[in-house]
Amino acid sequence: MKRMICLLMAILMLLTPFSAFAEEEATSVEASVVNVVMQYIQQKYRFDVDSQAMLDKVIVNILNENPELYDEILDAMLASLDEHSEYYTPEEYSEFFSYIEVEIVGIGAYLENDGDYVKVGSVIEGSPAEKAGIMANDRILSANGTSLKNMGSEYAASTIRGEAGSVVELEIERSGKVMNFSVVRAKVQTKTTAGTMLDDNIGYVQIASFSSSTASHFAEDLDALIEQGAEKFIIDLRNNTGGVTDQALECAGFFLPEGTPLLTLKTKNESQVITNVSKGESYPLIVLVNEYSASAAEILASALKYNGAATVIGKTSYGKGTMQNTASLGIYGGIKITVAEFCGPNGETINGRGIIPDIHIDNVRKPVEEGYFETLKYENKFSVGDSDSQISVLKKMLAVLGYLSAGNTDEHFDMSLYNAVKEFQKENGLFSYGVLDFSTQIAINNMANDATYLEDTQLSEAIKVIKNK
Repeated sequence: MKRMICLLMAILMLLTPFSAFAEEEATSVEASVVNVVMQYIQQKYRFDVDSQAMLDKVIVNILNENPELYDEILDAMLASLDEHSEYYTPEEYSEFFSYIEVEIVGIGAYLENDGDYVKVGSVIEGSPAEKAGIMANDRILSANGTSLKNMGSEYAASTIRGEAGSVVELEIERSGKVMNFSVVRAKVQTKTTAGTMLDDNIGYVQIASFSSSTASHFAEDLDALIEQGAEKFIIDLRNNTGGVTDQALECAGFFLPEGTPLLTLKTKNESQVITNVSKGESYPLIVLVNEYSASAAEILASALKYNGAATVIGKTSYGKGTMQNTASLGIYGGIKITVAEFCGPNGETINGRGIIPDIHIDNVRKPVEEGYFETLKYENKFSVGDSDSQISVLKKMLAVLGYLSAGNTDEHFDMSLYNAVKEFQKENGLFSYGVLDFSTQIAINNMANDATYLEDTQLSEAIKVIKNK
């Protein structure tokens, strides 16, 4: 099998011109042998050779005899294009879309421990819980007749979640009165934005990623902050690795006049300037980026920076200036392929270059003082939708380790925490699935207490600068 895969890799590499291939280092002896044979055939064979047709026939014959190798072939084929084009197994393809859409099935309420029971920390707007009349601080006594006493928020959440369209019967205590609710479970989109008020009428909004509902949630955060008196804004795009492109463009439109160029999009056959279709408002504005801000996050930063709407502060962004489309292969999974390059509204290249800040500043590391963190109890696992004071402690630890913004240390397990946990697990040899299991909590605690504290001097600089705007 190993020799078969090496042969397939060699064949796929031969799909590129020989002159280009000759300049590359062969990945195996088998690849070199196949390359030599192919060149010999082209030089000596009596009749004309259509190398592409021959290779197509070879691959078809191999697949006819070894159909299980199709995923190896597709994986190698897509990987040979660029680092962002790739093949997904059926399971990976499903996981990819669940990440983009940020959906969970349940009632749409954050749960937190409350003595012997759990209570509702907050309710997601438009969720089944809100429609049923469930409110923050409601204490949940049972779900479908199962008592939740001494069971913890993780068990309560798993009991309350279920298939979309099914009903969960909840017994709830509110102000000493016990009530019963029948709630129809549904897909609930978790917010990828979080807004808060800072001093001096500054509104702070962090965008963790761009899902299909990010722009609407971003607009809700802006409206809420304006109602609280916000006159200036800081948009935090640090550690935002991207997502749905049109959501980033819509967010940019909130701050720019109608008709303003937002993005230059270059496809295989044309170059197109995308302009703003909304009528935005002008505010003093700061955008925070770092080396992990990528793709759609760079589109938003670019549109605001190059149109003079915002000052960009932080470190040069990642530089992913390409756009990918996905295509389903049904039961065989799916593929993602690069279909376009995007540049700034002024045509300036983003890919491989990134967004260069107007003010370049690094966060400063300081030793963690004893007692800086509250004690972790290791009593519950946590996942998206949970709410608990221990989550706040873990967020603070991940911020110290550089996986999360220091401006987001509330008690909610949101998408920014999900992204941070997955990245932490991936980099530290743990199963990368975004759940704060006990092994992950222990690893975070050990590393954070031995680490130096990453003081958020980028945010401090942003606040200082915007005060003078």
